Amino acid sequence: MENRQIVLRWTKIWTGFDGINFPVWHKTTTDLLGHPIRTEHPGFGGVTLATENT
Repeated sequence: MENRQIVLRWTKIWTGFDGINFPVWHKTTTDLLGHPIRTEHPGFGGVTLATENT
């Protein structure tokens, strides 16, 4: 049985006055080589929109 680990790195950037009163953000998850594998950002009505790259 193989034990495989996937290591991911993510960065979340807030835009606005303090990140609370103007909650616009963008989160990018990358693999160890720096390739983006998932991006997330807020959508209308409080939902989170996500795009995954395979």
